[in-house]
Amino acid sequence: MWTVFDAFPNTSFHRNRGSLENVLGITGSVEDADPTELEPPFVAIERDLVTHAPFGERPEDEDQRFDGNRAYFSERRSRSTIVSEYEHASERAVERLEQRMATLRERGLLDDTLVIFTADHGEILGEYGLMTHGSHVCPELVRVPTIFCTDEVTLDEQVISQADIVPTALSLAGRGGSTPVDISGLDLTENADRGRLMFAESRGIGYRHEWSAWDAEGGYIFTEDTVVDRLKWFYRQLGPSCSAPYSRHNLLEFLPVVFEGILEGHRRVGNPNFDKAQAESFCADVFAGEVNEQRREITDEGRERLERLGYLDEL
Repeated sequence: MWTVFDAFPNTSFHRNRGSLENVLGITGSVEDADPTELEPPFVAIERDLVTHAPFGERPEDEDQRFDGNRAYFSERRSRSTIVSEYEHASERAVERLEQRMATLRERGLLDDTLVIFTADHGEILGEYGLMTHGSHVCPELVRVPTIFCTDEVTLDEQVISQADIVPTALSLAGRGGSTPVDISGLDLTENADRGRLMFAESRGIGYRHEWSAWDAEGGYIFTEDTVVDRLKWFYRQLGPSCSAPYSRHNLLEFLPVVFEGILEGHRRVGNPNFDKAQAESFCADVFAGEVNEQRREITDEGRERLERLGYLDEL
C-alpha cells in the first residue's frame, strides 16, 4: 500500500519524532502506529528547513556546511549575498512542494489529500540591521504566505490568521463544527471577514515585549518596555544572538530600532484601515481571553536544537 509516509524523507513525527518531540515538549504523547493502518482523515506533517538559516547551506557539499547560524552570519556579512541565498532557498522550497504534489498525483492520493503550505513566521533579511526572527514585531515577521491546495472548494486570496488553518482543514475533511473551543479561527470555506484584525505578539526573547494588531494594509505595535529592557535587548542582539556578527557589522542600520516606540508606547506601520483606539481595544480583548501560560522543561538535546535554529541564545 502506498502512503505519504514513505514518499518523502522528512515526513511527520513518524520518522524523527524523538528530536521533534524534545523540542516541542510532547515526549511520550504520540502513540506508535503503523502508518499503513491509519484510517483517513489523518495528518502528516513535513518540516522543511531549506528556508531556515543557514540559507546557503548544502548538506551534500562540504564547503557549504556551517556549524550553526552564528558561524553562518560570521562568514556572511553582505546583505545581498544573504538575500540571494534566501531567495534561492525559497525557490527550492517551492520546487519541493511541486515534487510532493506530483508524487501524490502519481500515487493516486492527491484527490483525497488537502495540502497546506505555510510557515510559523517570516524572516528579517537585513532590515533594521537584523537577521532571522524572534527579535521583535515587524511586518517582515508577521506576514506569512499560506496556500491551501484542494479541488473541493476555491478559497479566494485574502488575509487570514494562522488560527484559521485548523477549522478550515477540519471543514474540508468533513469535520466542520468540530474545532476545539479554544481556537478562535474561522472556517474559510464559510467565512471571509476581510475587515477583521489579526493579532501578533513577541515576548520572552531578549527582553523585548511587543503586541500588535494588523490588517492587510498595516498595523499598530504596542510596548511597555523600559530603557533598561531595550538596553538588555541591545546587548543580546550584539552579543549572544546567533545573528550578532551581522548586526555588529551593520550597526548604523540597527541603532534606530533599539528604542523605537518606548516613548509613545506604540508605533504605526503602513496604512492600517483602523485607528490606534480600535487596535488597543482589539488587543485588550485578545488578552482578556488569554489562556494561562504552560511551561515545560526541555532536554539538553532540545535546547541545543533550539539554539542552533536561533530560538535561544547561543552562549
